[in-house]
Parts: sequence; C-alpha cells; structure tokens
Amino acid sequence: MTVSPAEALLTPDEQEQQRLADENWRRSIPAQVFLNYFFAINYHIQEGDGPLGGLQHLAYFRQHEAELTDADAAALTKLLHTCWSTEYALRATAELGDDNFLRNALHWTFPQAYHTILSGLQAFLYTTGVRTNNAQVVRREVGRQLAHQLLVARQTQ
Repeated sequence: MTVSPAEALLTPDEQEQQRLADENWRRSIPAQVFLNYFFAINYHIQEGDGPLGGLQHLAYFRQHEAELTDADAAALTKLLHTCWSTEYALRATAELGDDNFLRNALHWTFPQAYHTILSGLQAFLYTTGVRTNNAQVVRREVGRQLAHQLLVARQTQ
C-alpha cells in the first residue's frame, strides 16, 4: 500500500480509518453511480476509434456540412475551447491530484463534466442553426435530433 505525503503525517490508526472510509465511499451507491458513468464515458471514448465506434459511422455526421461565417467560426471556436479546457481540467485532476484532492473532487467533478458536455453540445447545435445558451433548449434539441435520427435509421433498415 502506498502512502501519500499527506497521509504520512497520520498515525497508523488514522491511516487505517482513512483507508476504511475510502473503501466505504467506493462501495456507496452514489459513488458507484458516479464511477459507472465515468467508466462508461471512458469506454466509449476508447472504443470510438475502433471499427464499430465513432461518429464517422453514422450517415448523419458523414453528410453534415455546416455553413459558417467568420463570426460563426469565432463563436464556435469559443464554445469548443470552453468544452476542451473544461475536459482537460477534468482529466488533469485525475492524473495530477493527490489522494486527498481526489477524495474531495467528487463535489465538483460532476458539474465540471456536465459543463464539458453542455459546451460540446452547444457547439454542435450551433452548426445546425440552434444558437442558445439555455441548457433546457440544448437538452430538448439534442433529444429531438436523437429521436429523429433513430426514426430515420429504423426506416432505412
């Protein structure tokens, strides 16, 4: 078992209590749900480059061509930078944070992941003509487009 610098200041009994608290947290239902979401996202990211994964296999994304002005490209760039920088901060937390930092990260990683996804979806919707900062409109439009694409996919099978 490795001991972080912060834990080295603890007595062996305190270290054992901390270890048990960490195990209990990992077994808790909210933690399991939280971790399952991130493991699922990671799996889909990793498998996206495979022969069956990725958006490049969906006809809609192969045919989608956005017509953007310079102002549109600048707005889209801003949305994508927000998305990517938030994602980078989320990934860097996992790679660079010590145990105490990661233990307390549960409280802000979900909102950070939410805003990463929201910014990415806003950027995509911007290319389809839906230009909004309203999260409810983003959810509605993404749901509408998903339902439409599933309907089209079923009709062509």
